[in-house]
Amino acid sequence: MRILVFGDSITQGFHDDEMGGWCNRLAQYAIRKTVDSDYDYSSSIFNLGISGNNTDNLVKRFPHELKARLDGQDGAVLFALGVNDSQFELGTNANRVELEKYEENIKECINEAKKYTEHVFINSLLPVNDSLLSPMPWKPTHGYSNTFIDKYNETVKRIAAELGCVLIDISDVFPNTSQEFLPDGIHPNAEGHRLIYVRVKSELEKAGIL
Repeated sequence: MRILVFGDSITQGFHDDEMGGWCNRLAQYAIRKTVDSDYDYSSSIFNLGISGNNTDNLVKRFPHELKARLDGQDGAVLFALGVNDSQFELGTNANRVELEKYEENIKECINEAKKYTEHVFINSLLPVNDSLLSPMPWKPTHGYSNTFIDKYNETVKRIAAELGCVLIDISDVFPNTSQEFLPDGIHPNAEGHRLIYVRVKSELEKAGIL
């Protein structure tokens, strides 16, 4: 089975300096399981995370990337993005992708995915460390806030229920949002990525696709 994971810099692997991120940890697990089963089992993970991506970016690339990998193939799709949508401009509080547009984008991609597979998953958004990100050191005109992230997470949960997707709730995966897990306030370190990997792996195994 081909498991396609669409996301942002966290999916891409920032800043896991041990194994390259939770998604790459999944890929390594799938490879080990395939080899250990003497190739009775076969599954592959496609890391399609791009740093900085939001759902406006996703809708542009999703159809052709999906078709190229799942056309005629047994597969699954996991969506793991949204925090960049929630990014806001200081002063105006305008989100990078407003909540209504975010919902429209995600629904469009889910419906496209369902043309190829019944196995569609969506991660909730991770929390951030607000105190380090308002403003963002690398973009002082903008910030991230759990107040906005909570609203996007409410929308994610409702969309999953409405469209029959499996919600993987990773919003509580960290015991806290300190630099112990989020050194720059938003990107997990190796231990943070390990915790995400454990949660996602468990849910994919429950669904029988990993």
